[in-house]
Amino acid sequence: MTREGTGKTVISAIDYRNYLYANHQKPCRLLFIAHREEILKQSLACFRMVLKDLNFGELFVGDYTPNSLDHLFMSIQTFNSKEFEKITAPDFYDYIIIDEFHHAAAPTYQKLLEYYKPEILLGLTATPERMDRKDILKYLKDLRWTRGGYDKSELSKVYTGNDLRAHDYKSVG
Repeated sequence: MTREGTGKTVISAIDYRNYLYANHQKPCRLLFIAHREEILKQSLACFRMVLKDLNFGELFVGDYTPNSLDHLFMSIQTFNSKEFEKITAPDFYDYIIIDEFHHAAAPTYQKLLEYYKPEILLGLTATPERMDRKDILKYLKDLRWTRGGYDKSELSKVYTGNDLRAHDYKSVG
């Protein structure tokens, strides 16, 4: 049995590590959202491995309560039940990752997506098209989708920072 999402999570951890290196003067607060405890545990372990820091991050799901909010791996259910947005500012998190982002159009994600204004919002999904046809791309950068994938030249510009959108993360959301 393979672990679901392992490749996406590794890439997101590497991207976050690069963000840390480029922004070492900032707190670089991370919020990782998923809908299942098992995914959060696997993701936290992945980030610890990539960052080579066995103490990185904390879980906020089920019976787990964090001591710090700076690098949090939280379930969307916990976010909503604890009214988490009431204890953090809209710009508290610099980097937010939402696993299984195709769920982002669901009502349970709206409060999170409308409230927070991270520098980077990263949505992870293997299935960007929703069965109910609700738009999830409105939360992400405006990249052209052609022939079953993003326009590679536009994606390359954003990834390398040679595009104005790469410098305007505050507009995400």
